[in-house]
Amino acid sequence: NAAADFDKDADVDLADFSAFQACFNGPNRVPRQTGCTAADLDHDGDVDLADFAAFQTCFNGPNRPPRC
Repeated sequence: NAAADFDKDADVDLADFSAFQACFNGPNRVPRQTGCTAADLDHDGDVDLADFAAFQTCFNGPNRPPRC
């Protein structure tokens, strides 16, 4: 599974984006809520545009394999 497949259903779609968006808080700031470790795709302690760029490389819509 792709790292951005947060719900582990073998695709990266709007459901995964919703989970990502709930955690997004910008650079050098802790995520907006607990349980956001998976959304920190570059493992630097925040969920920011660098993580969104990684998410975008995987996004491919429902019922299609991730692009990453």
